[in-house]
Amino acid sequence: MRHTSGFSLLELLIVIGIVGVLAAIVPLTIRRDQIQTRQAANLLAQQIQLSRFEAVRRNRFAGIYFPANGLSFIVYEDTNNDRTYTSSGDTTIQTYNLRSGDYAKTQLQLSAAATILFDPRSFLVNTAAPGTVTTFRMQSTDNSNYVWRVEVTTQGRVIRVIQ
Repeated sequence: MRHTSGFSLLELLIVIGIVGVLAAIVPLTIRRDQIQTRQAANLLAQQIQLSRFEAVRRNRFAGIYFPANGLSFIVYEDTNNDRTYTSSGDTTIQTYNLRSGDYAKTQLQLSAAATILFDPRSFLVNTAAPGTVTTFRMQSTDNSNYVWRVEVTTQGRVIRVIQ
């Protein structure tokens, strides 16, 4: 009868395999809010660019309306030419709800309802002065320290910066 002390090679391989699986899963659950916030900021940046291109393509004012709650935004064409969003007078191109799907834990930080509007030449209309940068902050609802800023210059250029 042979007496061995310690662990067999099979037992060690099983433990290493379990530790490896756990090490792969834990970062995914920790970073989910960061990934969702980044994806929501990328979506917002893409939709700002889309509204700029739609303004040029349709030869009309087009923009994005942000309700004050920060839970959604609406890409629209300013059909009635009043340079503000009205649900009855303007054509809605797309509505995005940030409380569903991949963006369930993200929110825009807004103090009041906001509108970003492009003219048919693709320039940003509603800015205070030339050279002004319009900033939108996308924040994770789980971790208030994780914020993406989406910045738009008066020329309509979109910049994404992590803060």
